[in-house]
Amino acid sequence: MGKKLTITQVKKELSKLPNEELIDIISRMYKSSKEASDLVNLILGNDSVLDDALAEAKKKVRTQFFTKRGFGRLNLSAAKSEITAFKRICNVPAKLIDLQLYYVECGIEFTNMLGDINESFYNSMAGMYETVVKSLIKSEDLKLIEEFMPRLQEAVTDTDTIGWGFHDDLCYTFSELEDFKEEL
Repeated sequence: MGKKLTITQVKKELSKLPNEELIDIISRMYKSSKEASDLVNLILGNDSVLDDALAEAKKKVRTQFFTKRGFGRLNLSAAKSEITAFKRICNVPAKLIDLQLYYVECGIEFTNMLGDINESFYNSMAGMYETVVKSLIKSEDLKLIEEFMPRLQEAVTDTDTIGWGFHDDLCYTFSELEDFKEEL
């Protein structure tokens, strides 16, 4: 079996092809996966696809915590995979941040309903919360930061009875965002 082409090699080979062959390749990719069809739709200006993809990703993330009959399987890697898949097609930072924060909110709701989980669970939640805050800081967009501040603060408030240093981690990370916001 031969080696896969690098992205540079793919670009070089694609640049040699006539438009008809490129259209055929894109059409075949479009039919091959939902992710590819969503990406093509977004590139062609169908922005409603992103809203639909976000709603679907949120539904799939929530299912890892909760089902119609109660608690889900708590498969954090599957929930994170949904976030990664959405990230590949997302060209709007606010929508990705929304999904990442939703993951944390589901985790907080889950632990507040079920009780104490374990350290790796809380590390995952705190890590995603930190990713959200770092993305907001990196954006240097005051409007975007202010849009998410209430939800970030609520996450901190909702963890005040949770152990494993989880609440402390969120408090510290949130204070970094507050400090940054004051400097803007």
